[in-house]
Amino acid sequence: MTDKELREALAEYTHDAWSGWMEYLFSLSQTNENGSVTITVSLVDRWTRQLCANYTELPEGEKASNRKEASRILAIVAGHRPVQPDVKTRHAREEAGLGCATRWACRDRTRRER
Repeated sequence: MTDKELREALAEYTHDAWSGWMEYLFSLSQTNENGSVTITVSLVDRWTRQLCANYTELPEGEKASNRKEASRILAIVAGHRPVQPDVKTRHAREEAGLGCATRWACRDRTRRER
């Protein structure tokens, strides 16, 4: 596989994983009359905890989910097409539910605490 083909395969996987995550996120959210979406506090709390944690601090089940995603990426790099991303195990897309401001605030706080 050429570098260009690999880049395209990874980009396709990234988009599939992101769009699957968004579908999952919306399925757990409430659509309001004006078209906006409300995410429950419990999900916001969970996803905030996850995005503010380093990988090594995650519970084993969440690490297993990340390993599953890594295996899919490794399959692409090895020249094999992985199965479609698993909606429930897409840690990278969890960021999309909270936005950059929250994500960066968590990263800055983590750096200051260390």
